[in-house]
Amino acid sequence: ILDNFQTHTDQTKLPFRFPVQDVYKFDKRRIIAGRVESGTAKIGDEILFLPSGKSVKIKTIEKWHGAAPTRAEAGESVGFMMEEQAFVERGDIGCLAAQKASVADRFWANIFWMGNKHLQKGGKYLLKLATQEIECVIESIPKVINSSTLEEISKNAHEVAKNEVAEILVSTKRPIAFDTFDEVPETGRFVIVHEQDVRGGGIILKKVEH
Repeated sequence: ILDNFQTHTDQTKLPFRFPVQDVYKFDKRRIIAGRVESGTAKIGDEILFLPSGKSVKIKTIEKWHGAAPTRAEAGESVGFMMEEQAFVERGDIGCLAAQKASVADRFWANIFWMGNKHLQKGGKYLLKLATQEIECVIESIPKVINSSTLEEISKNAHEVAKNEVAEILVSTKRPIAFDTFDEVPETGRFVIVHEQDVRGGGIILKKVEH
């Protein structure tokens, strides 16, 4: 069994994704802080922040300890000082223009529901994806599956019970940045919060084109 296991994909080879945790101001410097979830970026690279659409070049890369590096890669918590001022805030996701994330307000997803109260079609919930937090609505539930037997329970359902898996169509209050789970797992998964508790976890299958 152990021989059949495969090592994890090298996260540095995936598209660059940098969810913004916060923006710190020191004197005249503005440092955009966060964790590089995948890929790499170096000084001089132009970073596109989504969904805001701001595009600026990296001037310096800051770390809490040690010498300032010239590049940042997956797994590192760093700060970027940009060549120009740009209004970027928590929730934006930095990427390279050639490998940009998707931006949409509707997407298809699979979800595993853990809440005692059923997930309701038409229900409003808080969605958390990386550092983004936004209100969402469950537009439809085309399929519900028993997580133990993997048997399909119902089609075009109105609710999802505890410990059931479902395919859902999610609509967010405004456009958010994301990837499909098979492209970049770190920005392709999310949790659903209801009444201040995490009630379910999901992965994004594809965005809905307008």
